[in-house]
Amino acid sequence: MASERIQKKPAVSGKTSPKPRKPKAVIHLRQRAALEETIQAMRIAGVLDKIDAARVEVTRGLADAVDQQPDNPILFREYRQAEKALREESVAHGDPFDQLIASLNAEVGNTKKQETPKPRT
Repeated sequence: MASERIQKKPAVSGKTSPKPRKPKAVIHLRQRAALEETIQAMRIAGVLDKIDAARVEVTRGLADAVDQQPDNPILFREYRQAEKALREESVAHGDPFDQLIASLNAEVGNTKKQETPKPRT
């Protein structure tokens, strides 16, 4: 029995190596592809012009960065803000129906400021 030696593992001084973690499931959304659809729809609606090119390119760059690093919350926050600002551009141009309603609500009549009559005492 002496010939059958059991090899013992070296003693560890209270520390155990951590178990390998399973990678988190990361959902890879295609932000750039979705952004391109949004941009195309905004151009068809007539709310994006050449003057918006810089804003569009910044948002595209951030969409690419988010697609490359989807687990980076700072990039995603910046992208979300840029995309929101881009969509707000459509609100700034205004929907044709909203523009019509605003024109109907415009002040009409004499443009001179009229004095209010003083009450009789």
